[in-house]
Parts: sequence; structure tokens; C-alpha cells
Amino acid sequence: MITTIAWAQQAPKVNLVQFANLSGVKITDIKNAGDSRLFIVDAKGIIRILDSNGVLKRVFLNIQSKVLSAGGEQGLLGLAFHPKYKQNGFLYVNYTAGTGNGSTVISRFKVSSNPDSADVSSEKIILTFVQPYTNHNGGNLMFGADGYLYIGTGDGGSAGDPQNRSQNKKSILGKMLRIDVDNGVKYAIPPSNPYVNDPTNYLPEIWAMGLRNPWKYSFDRLTNDLWIGDVGQNNWEEIDYQPANTSGYNYGWRCYEGTATFNTSGCLPSSNYKFPVYEYNHSSGCSVTGGYVYRGAQYEGMFGWYFHTDFCSGIMYATIKNSSGAWITKTLSKFSTNVFSTFGEDQYGELYLGGTSGKVWKMVDSTCKPVAFFNTTDTLQACGTSKVLTPVYGKNLSYQWKLNGSNILNATASTYTATTNGKYSVEVIKTATCTNTSKEVTVIFNPIPTVNFNGLNSTYCTSSPTVTLQGNPLGGIYTGKGITGTTYNPSKAGAGVDTVVYTYSDTNGCINSIAKTTTVSLCTGMNETSILSELQIYPNPANTVCTIAFFLTKKEMVNVKIYTTQGQIYFEKKSEGVVGNNNLKIDIDKAAEGIYFIEVKTSEKISTKKIVITH
Repeated sequence: MITTIAWAQQAPKVNLVQFANLSGVKITDIKNAGDSRLFIVDAKGIIRILDSNGVLKRVFLNIQSKVLSAGGEQGLLGLAFHPKYKQNGFLYVNYTAGTGNGSTVISRFKVSSNPDSADVSSEKIILTFVQPYTNHNGGNLMFGADGYLYIGTGDGGSAGDPQNRSQNKKSILGKMLRIDVDNGVKYAIPPSNPYVNDPTNYLPEIWAMGLRNPWKYSFDRLTNDLWIGDVGQNNWEEIDYQPANTSGYNYGWRCYEGTATFNTSGCLPSSNYKFPVYEYNHSSGCSVTGGYVYRGAQYEGMFGWYFHTDFCSGIMYATIKNSSGAWITKTLSKFSTNVFSTFGEDQYGELYLGGTSGKVWKMVDSTCKPVAFFNTTDTLQACGTSKVLTPVYGKNLSYQWKLNGSNILNATASTYTATTNGKYSVEVIKTATCTNTSKEVTVIFNPIPTVNFNGLNSTYCTSSPTVTLQGNPLGGIYTGKGITGTTYNPSKAGAGVDTVVYTYSDTNGCINSIAKTTTVSLCTGMNETSILSELQIYPNPANTVCTIAFFLTKKEMVNVKIYTTQGQIYFEKKSEGVVGNNNLKIDIDKAAEGIYFIEVKTSEKISTKKIVITH
């Protein structure tokens, strides 16, 4: 975690300023969609929009008829916008459905033609699971920097996890799940999930386990570290921390409540569990509300601290790792009249809190200085001839870039493109009397390596022998359909045009690659028949448009069909194909969701593949 700026100062002096008051709303989540709006989630099943001034714009989504919110921990609990929301308009929600204990539903909606209104009829259910009791539903949803959706699940409720679901490797409860919502019929399992190769013993969706009720969790937008506020049982509330690029953690519940033993029957030695970086007992509160690491640009005193609070006491805490590697937590103000149910983050990284009273507050710091920060290291190895330097960006700030201590002429934009070696810094200006200058970062430019490889011919037959490729410099990586290590196998590649890419990274981390193509044909003696290459369809599953790609060795008529599993034709087109690569885009927006077959037929061959259509 990056803490150098924050730890150089005193603990932040946080105050709360009321931003909005939505009477009668039980706020369970606050999210942004990469613009100036804040989306306020109401447990009853409504998402409302606040503008940048805290003014209520309108209802964005109303699914009250689907949502069970009778219990204190049930309802519409979480919201996440797809990382490519501006392109695809997808948003994901977590809610309790049904009657009685209810079931958890993770589903996808799509924004309508009005950017301030979601299409309530566009729901696609991604995942459902039964809740054995009415409490401990988790409910948060977050996309990581890896593009995958993270789902926090509680242990199923009651008290003490009576069925020990959190430690059950085949139970979906008491876990952090990670799924790929961009592939598969409903979703796919990311290949880097920790237990993907052990489906006999583990659910492959599991990213971490041993959680009681993760309310809430978030990613540090600068480092991608994961922070979890896990609600305790009778005595201890805890804050868990998982560094970026790690997985498979077991946070210990119900074996441990925080660092204290709870029920160690059947448990492993304590070294198998990851204990919290901070815990507090019930003399200070009763239910942790996890927050965010502040990465906004307005308040240097808050930068790098992880803020969290307690639902019962209203005490605010700030946690950080100091320069010696020790975890430090400061107890800040007590806002005892407010019940904080969630934190939120706007597009600039500024933090907000929401309560069950319907009030929204913005976190502020009484100190003036903005955040002047654009790199984490003293020396930045850049590749090529230019490097874009980007500071922590905020609203209503201006900038002055410096080289070797002197102002760079006309370098007052929020980013700067460096082209020469030297020591760079940035002055961030809030007002004429309130500025801050970053530390200097030495930028050293390194050349991009020259890359080439030999051994790949322009044409092959599928019966041709495997060839060894020679890369220069040595030590790079080959990718392509027919590649295994440093060899190319035409038979494995199959008939068609194949692209082989050689990528090399030098000791400075500078990367370059070169791509070469080859044509593989099904050869028959001295002549070649008209060959239809292996049919390719992408994306698959497809949403509104799909592309069909195939290769022909001669010009001829091609018939393309899309038909259902019952043989009903949705699409048919005859056209003259060309020698080489052929691509045909097909609008499938009006096709019903389901499984279809795509058939491409020439005079000598028929190739058929399955496609899944989703909306």
C-alpha cells in the first residue's frame, strides 16, 4: 500500500458536511458511473440519482416488486457499474427476492435510451442462491481492476454460523466470489481463480473464504488492494486486508472472531488463517461498516488512509501501514447521532457516507493542502521517447509542472508528457494561498527493444511438419493458434490464416512485439480444393452484433444461416466470398436469448458452430 504522503502528516482531521437528505430512504450503497452523478441505493428496491450538488434528479431504477426488504438485513443491497458502462450500459445489483428468508439474486440491467433511467425489463439473472436465515446476506458488489465482478456473501445468518458454511469449501456462503460476467452463458470462472483446478473440493467461484458478513469491501483505486469490513459475532469487529495480485485467503470465521478463538472444532492450525489488520471490541460499537482508501485530490491529510466506521456508535476510524510496515489505526471523531450504513466514492475519489435516515454526507478535511502526487517511486523507468505523467486528479484544481525545480512553460494541464530525462514534479493549486508541490520523480528514458523472429513460412499445408521459431532477442514469448513454446504446428493451427506474435520484455521492463501471418491450407496432391477454414464467431456469447469469420482459397458463393435448436431459421444470406479472410457482421439484437447454430456452406464444405445469444 502507498502511504508515504499520508504517514508524513498527522492523522486526518475529518468532518462531515451534509450533501443530501432523502427522507424515508434506507441507504445501502452509494456508487458512481464514471461521471458527476451519485447513485443512491435504497433497501426497498429503488436507485436514485443525485447530481454533483446533491440535488435529487430522478429515480434511476425501481424494482420494489422484486425485492424482499422485510428483514433488517434484506433488500436491495448492492450496485456495481460495468467497467465499460459507457460502452455497454450494463449495471449489476444484489437483492433479496421471494418471501421468508428470501434468496440472494445477482442480476444485470441495462440503461435505457435515457441515461438517467435503467430499463427495468432488461433484467438478466446472473446468479441466485438460497439464504437459510434472514440475516448475514452480505450484499456488496465491486468490479476489480481485472474486470471481474467480486461478490461478498455472508455466512447465511443465525448466530455462530451453526452449519459452519464459512469454512465449507463447497458452500457459496461466507465467501468472496470472483466471476467473469463477460463470458459464458451467465458468467464464466476466471482462469486465475485460486481453486479453479480443484472443482472436486472447492467451488471454483471462490476467491477468499472464512467471512461472517462482509459489510462493506472496496478496492484501493491506486494500488488495487482489497479492504473488507467483516461484521463480528458477540465481541469483535474486524478490518481485513488483501494485497493486490493475491488470492485464496481464509479469514478464519467461525474458527476465529477477529484474532480471538470462537469455535475451533475441526479447524486447522492458526497459521492457515489471515487475521485482521485491525479489530475493536463491542465496548466501541457493534457492527463495522467498511469504507474506502481516500485517493481524492482535495485533502492531502486524508490521502492513503482507509476510512471505516461503526453502524451502532458512529465512531470514525482511519487505518494505514506506516513506513516500518506496522498497521496503525486512529480513532477519529464520533458522529453518534448518525447511523452510517455505507460509504461511497465519486468519480474523483472523494468520499461520502450514507445512513438509514436517508442522509448523505461528504467527508472533508479541515486542512487546506490538495494532493500533489503522481508517482510512487523516486525513479521512473520510461520506455521510448515520451511518458505521460498523471497526478491524482480532482475538481476545481489547476496545475504547474516543473523540470529540475523550474516551471515548464505552458505545462499547466492536468497531465504532462515528459520527453527528456530529468527530475519532474507538479504543483497543485487550490487557491492562490493554498498549494502543494509533489516530491521529485526522476524519469529515465530507455529505448524500446528491436524485436524480430525467423522460421515462419508464408504458407503451409495442414500436413506440414512442426517448425522451430528463432526469436531475437532470445527469451520472448510466442502466441498464436499453432504455438507450443517456441514451435509452430500447422496441423494444430488448422486451415486458414494464422497470426503469430513474438513479444519480448527487456530488463528495464520495455516491451515490443512483432506479428507475422501465415496461410495454412488442406493440401491434396499438386492442387488445392476450395477450403472453408474453421469457422470463427466472436463475441460468443454475443449481445447485439456478432461477427462470423472464415477463410476461402477461391472465390465462390457462400450461404450463411443462423437457426435455432429446433431448426427455425433466424438469418440467411447468400453472398460471394473472396479469396482469403471473409468477415460478416450480423445484427442479432432482435433474436431471443438462447442457443443457436451458425452454418457456413460452400460448394464443397459445410462448417457449423454453436453461438449463445444474450441481452
